[in-house]
Amino acid sequence: EALRYFDVAFDRSPIGMALFNTDGEYVRVNAALSALLGRPPEDLLGRRDQELTHPDDRQADVDAAWEILEGRTDTHQTEKRFLRPDGSVVWALANLTFLRDEAGRPLSWVGQFQDVTERRRQEAELQHLADHDPLTGLLNRRAFERALDQHLARVRRYGVQGALLMIDLDGFKAVNDQHGHETGDAMLAGVAERLRARLRASDVVARLGGDEFAALLPAADRAEAEHVARIAVEVVRDLSPAAGPPVTASVGAAVIAEPDLSSHVVQREADRAMYAAKRAGRGGHVVA
Repeated sequence: EALRYFDVAFDRSPIGMALFNTDGEYVRVNAALSALLGRPPEDLLGRRDQELTHPDDRQADVDAAWEILEGRTDTHQTEKRFLRPDGSVVWALANLTFLRDEAGRPLSWVGQFQDVTERRRQEAELQHLADHDPLTGLLNRRAFERALDQHLARVRRYGVQGALLMIDLDGFKAVNDQHGHETGDAMLAGVAERLRARLRASDVVARLGGDEFAALLPAADRAEAEHVARIAVEVVRDLSPAAGPPVTASVGAAVIAEPDLSSHVVQREADRAMYAAKRAGRGGHVVA
């Protein structure tokens, strides 16, 4: 009777259920797991769970399995990705338990899998909103400073260099005053789009607020920093409205060449260079 109850609970469970042999091969699955993985039961039986797991999540499963097999624990809970036959990815909360007999000999694995794809999507969306400027889609100040801190940690550990650029738009207030905020917003979005298009994929671009942008150039030297600074000046000049006072960019760059520099020091040096560019007549750049 206990086995019959188990069969009913297993087969009718609204979350995915699976039994594995000691080699990690599916020996029994329910309809919920079949639907979650997008595969009929006959396509799952005899296959290893690792075959269906996203490549980036396989090693964590292997490490957990060794801990269980060595007797340090009998359970493992994680969130992992599975690949469906159509190439789509599904996130699942996986709970795995290793079953042993009275003598401690391995019998099988039992797993429960709950689809958490929508929750992960919502979390990623909220994280994106928290880290990005809503107008331009660039990183915001908080996320950019975090990226700068991470780069400085790599500088200290590996001795790489880099450069930080501060980009301030001169005369931008007149755009809002004469043409309206819609035109001003369009110009800011255009600056962001062109900077992203002309910089390397490894470069990090952010809108720090208002008409102030920044760019982190990992591993850049002084010559590369000057080249990107000229690009930023050109981008803003090309987008300046035809009517009214021109909008220009004053760009300050600080080359990261010392391993013990702090985020505060690097930003201060780039700001000083940017204000030096303003004093020199605006629409230019200075590299510290």
